[in-house]
Amino acid sequence: MLGKLIKHEMKVTFQRAWGSYVAVIAATLLMVAVTYIQYGSSVGENGFTLGIVSSSVSMLYFLAVFVAPVVLYVIIILRFYQSVMGNEGYLTFTLPVSANQILNSRIITAFAGILLSVVLTSASIFIWLDQILRLLEVDITFGQMIAVFAELMNEFVGVLGIPILILFVILTILETVLSFFASMAIGPHLVRNRFGGSILAYVIFYVGRQILGVIMLIIFSLILNLIPNVAPIVIFIALTLYSAALCTTLYLLTNHFLSKKLNLG
Repeated sequence: MLGKLIKHEMKVTFQRAWGSYVAVIAATLLMVAVTYIQYGSSVGENGFTLGIVSSSVSMLYFLAVFVAPVVLYVIIILRFYQSVMGNEGYLTFTLPVSANQILNSRIITAFAGILLSVVLTSASIFIWLDQILRLLEVDITFGQMIAVFAELMNEFVGVLGIPILILFVILTILETVLSFFASMAIGPHLVRNRFGGSILAYVIFYVGRQILGVIMLIIFSLILNLIPNVAPIVIFIALTLYSAALCTTLYLLTNHFLSKKLNLG
């Protein structure tokens, strides 16, 4: 049944979000074309009009790259609110599935959507910067710069550096999603207004996470002072475990309120 829930959520979410992905792809293709004309052909050697077009396309490109993920987050938040917190939530909880299956389907769908957005945005920036470096005949390509970064990571934190970095990115995405979901699940119990309560809960979570982050930095500073030769990978692993603990806490809180149907109260 979880598979059917995920399939349904994927369909509904991507029907609403496909425009943000198309916008990034279209903006990337347009930016690549204009960049080639400006730097890689004789057409770009002069032309006031081309300069205006290039500036306009650049603005559109950066707008698409930075606004598209925000739009996706809004769609994910609204979808969760409507299907779990709103009137549709009563119908959702009549389905023959458990609360954690409902929550898991939303988390998996949100994660897939955000991951696709991150991949598209990263690929877009990679393609554009690599093109500029090639057209300007710089000795190193963007791909080679990434290879150097990976090599430095390997020397600095060892072979586990890249896998742990990937895991940390995954946990960061999950932490962001779960903080929104937990806020919406708990919010109605803080004030009568669901929307206002959700915002208040998110602010509380945000401030709490910032305080915990400062405490973690103080602890790490003390450790580094007491044990100067501590391996960087230890700090890296500790940060990942901290993020995993936050995700687990937010998940359990959200699941508790959903399983008791307290979000509908």
